[in-house]
Amino acid sequence: MNRDNSAFVEAVSEMRCAMKSRDTDTLVRYASSELEDDAARLAARAIAARYLGKIGGESAIQALIHLLDDPNLDVRLTAVRSLSRLRARLAGDLILARLRAATDPAEQYWLLRAVARVVPDEASAAEPFIDHENRRLRSAARRAVRRRRWLRRRRHVEKRP
Repeated sequence: MNRDNSAFVEAVSEMRCAMKSRDTDTLVRYASSELEDDAARLAARAIAARYLGKIGGESAIQALIHLLDDPNLDVRLTAVRSLSRLRARLAGDLILARLRAATDPAEQYWLLRAVARVVPDEASAAEPFIDHENRRLRSAARRAVRRRRWLRRRRHVEKRP
């Protein structure tokens, strides 16, 4: 095993321990990974984003928001999925802005799913995708719009005397 691989294995082991002990500081450090190998650094950032999404908390959400600007698509998608899992309303405006600017279908799909979970009141951003040629994008957009309708009906019922 060469030095880079052993550093990566050690990093993954440390991240697993950090997740079990809910140590967000260690995971945030790996989210802005300083490993030498590019492939190991990308993998470490993606793993850290996934674990941060399982732990949650303010510092985890801030680190995940920072990862939305990552140059690597896999890291960005993992950050979006984690923010969606946490239903982090802090990231709502960024998710909407990313959705409007995204061109990659995989990124658009996960951003649409995040809109449905994180900012369902803003599901109108999903409406341009309802008639999209890509079946997965159409499905995710319709899910976001249905969730918005469901929440509105639920709020209406709760307001009744």
